[in-house]
Amino acid sequence: MAGRRKAAGVDDQAFIIMFFSFVAIATATVIFDRKEIMTPALLLTSRIFLGIFFIGAGMAHFDPKQNNTYVALMPPFLPNPELLHKVAGAFEVIGGAGVLVPMDDVENAAAWLLICTLWAVFPANIYCLFNSDARRALRDMPLAMVWIRIPIQFIFMEWVRVHTQTSLEELLGL
Repeated sequence: MAGRRKAAGVDDQAFIIMFFSFVAIATATVIFDRKEIMTPALLLTSRIFLGIFFIGAGMAHFDPKQNNTYVALMPPFLPNPELLHKVAGAFEVIGGAGVLVPMDDVENAAAWLLICTLWAVFPANIYCLFNSDARRALRDMPLAMVWIRIPIQFIFMEWVRVHTQTSLEELLGL
């Protein structure tokens, strides 16, 4: 990475550590769920981290320092990139908050909103693979890191999907 610049009060190194911590939590949740060894306490902890992650990611879309980055990541065939990235950010905040509301309908709607949002932003990740200007917007992120974003996106989709299986009411014993 080119230098340690601050964005939204967090330097690049701290951001990378936080991001990959969330990736580790997401991956562990998916693996534990597959092995059927997920306990309610682990699932609740994962749900809280899921909400925090998406609220934080969504809020970043509204940081004026990040606006040019998000716009540069948009494929040119998409109309009004400034509006689209703000809508994606709003959906991430709404979805992240929604998965923390102990009401089945709200939780499920929020989870599916997040999954749909992840699918909707997928073209931007593909665009970054083939466009050096988009990678420059990511502070010259190495191509290998851009490739890693693709499977991570699917891990995040599955992380969200896991949380559609058990309600927060059930986890909290309400």
